[in-house]
Amino acid sequence: MWNGSKPFMLNIGFMISPSSDWLGGLNYYKNLFFAINRSCKNNVQLFVFVSKNIDSSIINEVVGSLSAIKLVKTPLLTKYSFPWFIWRITKKTLKSDFIVYVYLRKYKIDIYSHCALKTNRFVKTLNWIPDFQHLYYPEYFPGKKLLQRELQIRDVCRHSTAILLSSYNSQNDLNTYYQKYAKKSYVLPFVSQMPSSFYDLNLTERELIVAKYSKGRKFIYLPNQFWQHKNHIIVFKAVSLLKKEGTIVDLICSGSYLDHRNNEYMDLIWNTLDIFDIKDCVNLVGIIPYKDVCTLIKHSLCVINPSLFEGWSSTVEECKSINKKMIISDIPVHRQQYPEALFFDPNNFYDLAKLLEKVLDSTEDINPDMNAIKADLDTRTNAFGLKYLEIVRSII
Repeated sequence: MWNGSKPFMLNIGFMISPSSDWLGGLNYYKNLFFAINRSCKNNVQLFVFVSKNIDSSIINEVVGSLSAIKLVKTPLLTKYSFPWFIWRITKKTLKSDFIVYVYLRKYKIDIYSHCALKTNRFVKTLNWIPDFQHLYYPEYFPGKKLLQRELQIRDVCRHSTAILLSSYNSQNDLNTYYQKYAKKSYVLPFVSQMPSSFYDLNLTERELIVAKYSKGRKFIYLPNQFWQHKNHIIVFKAVSLLKKEGTIVDLICSGSYLDHRNNEYMDLIWNTLDIFDIKDCVNLVGIIPYKDVCTLIKHSLCVINPSLFEGWSSTVEECKSINKKMIISDIPVHRQQYPEALFFDPNNFYDLAKLLEKVLDSTEDINPDMNAIKADLDTRTNAFGLKYLEIVRSII
């Protein structure tokens, strides 16, 4: 048990299965590891356990070459391996994760973080709940998915030593709907980094990337997954309205086309572009390299996040980190996250169209002073990493 009197070697275990289908999750872990690595000095070791056949490009993106991280590829997380089967069987029959602790005991983990593992008397757990979207939009969780989501969250709440949340809005939800677990919770909004290339892009390289995706010289960027609650269609309606009034918006949308809760949603997206006759205004580019995402953020007139619900938006956080102009839905978590943004009613495309027109007519410099921005980002990143370590040490 840590008494705060002097530092000691702290071993934190993460078990992750990052996927390109959830880019927000990839960015979350990448930014968390970066902040911890910066703040932990030499007395913290992060063990990141992954599948033996994980995509190397994905794990390099998330973990990189951070000195505090030891990457461990284990059959325990490798689907259909013998240890994986044993874990699944014991978890189902005995309602326990003891096999994980036995299998990985040689690493002397003090606390498992973000693993959804059940606490036992030997190891404590700090588990993250991204949001409580299912309470507000149950219609986006068809069939058994709503019940599965609810049971999963209750299981995490019940069996965790502590619960990590990304916003005070989520903590309010926990206090309201899962009150008996409220005392377990800590709020830790994450801070997003931009790659070094963002700050010193070669002019030729910049022009090539922008020309690759843009239909014109000035464009608006919407980098969200194509999931129902991300609310792309309200933006298409605003673009259509402006086109009818003689104003052409060059809109670039990137993100995964796969909505695991609604396989037909992408068909609706494509049909909407046809119905509104805005294919000449909207370019859907799917998943693109993260470097390209950052370039488009930097050189867009503004970035939009029209989402109906967020836990703590990666898109908004990235733009906040570089003081990028944003038009975002007027939902409580966005007000908390980026109060300097332009807000619109996420159900009112007239409201959004007015803001888009305002941005298109603006003569403001889209690239502010990066030196001042980097200094502020460093301060926030350090605070993020230190706060995480403070939370960990308070519960072990």
